[in-house]
Amino acid sequence: MRQSAAVFGLGLVLALGGCATMGGGGAAHVNGAMDVWRAALEAQDIDGMMSVYSENYSGQQGGKPSVKYFLQDAKAQGWLSSLDIDTSNAVTEVDGGTANYGPINIAAGGQYMTLEFELEKEDDGEWRIVGSDSY
Repeated sequence: MRQSAAVFGLGLVLALGGCATMGGGGAAHVNGAMDVWRAALEAQDIDGMMSVYSENYSGQQGGKPSVKYFLQDAKAQGWLSSLDIDTSNAVTEVDGGTANYGPINIAAGGQYMTLEFELEKEDDGEWRIVGSDSY
């Protein structure tokens, strides 16, 4: 039961998760940003992930401060230590200054979830995550 609760909590954490910055336009830049996001997640680098969240991020649990809290808690409880992150089926759709990226399939402790992200190219030219869904 505790493991299921932990994986559910991980789902909330990852849905709030962010994308690392990589300037420029087009799918290649969005993909590059998501590659950096994945590396930060795998390294359990909370500050690295937080540095690339949009100040305009809005998710089910709130904004950017809530994301940091959930990620710190997930790391402290060991939820980030045994993730299998699969981006092999991810598709990038760019429409001007917005993009969608997903699905990202994540397995941990026998539980599975899928994430999708919405990104925006911000005024400084960097792609940052502004929203996410998990199922």
